[in-house]
Amino acid sequence: MYHYTYDTWTQQLRKLNHYTDLAAEKYKKQHKPCHFFSDIVLRPFWAFFKVYILNLGFLDGRLGWILSVNHYFYTMNKYVKLYYLYKDNGKL
Repeated sequence: MYHYTYDTWTQQLRKLNHYTDLAAEKYKKQHKPCHFFSDIVLRPFWAFFKVYILNLGFLDGRLGWILSVNHYFYTMNKYVKLYYLYKDNGKL
């Protein structure tokens, strides 16, 4: 059975970027707070640990590592975007 969500890494990264936009906007509408250290520094490490260790991503070898790192960046990007939505309405 063929069960890959993406055919290319470009598709995966575009979807990651789109979902981080949506999540940040949703969190802002919900008035979810965003703290630089806890949400942008620590939370991505927890996301990586959860996927790689707790969800046994290490059993998938290199791909498990890559997907865990991508989840780290997904989490970090989501909160960076939220942080800047509050700070400068999304601008750098």
